[in-house]
Amino acid sequence: MNRSCSPDRAGVQNDVGQACGRRPACQSRQEMDPSKEDIDTTNKITQALKYVSVRVLDHIIVDRAHQDYFSFARAGMV
Repeated sequence: MNRSCSPDRAGVQNDVGQACGRRPACQSRQEMDPSKEDIDTTNKITQALKYVSVRVLDHIIVDRAHQDYFSFARAGMV
């Protein structure tokens, strides 16, 4: 394992393209569309992590029935 990557980091990648963990960071709720807070928080985290050469790969919202999901990456939002 690369020392710059921890398996506890979910959905992020360092500047040389190595995935830091394979577990997605997810949330489960009834509403599928991202809230303003979801968007703002994702943008703040994405910007902050750039300073330490870590790239956010995705932010996923999963419905409570685990039948559907919203992907920030698929929507072009990260």
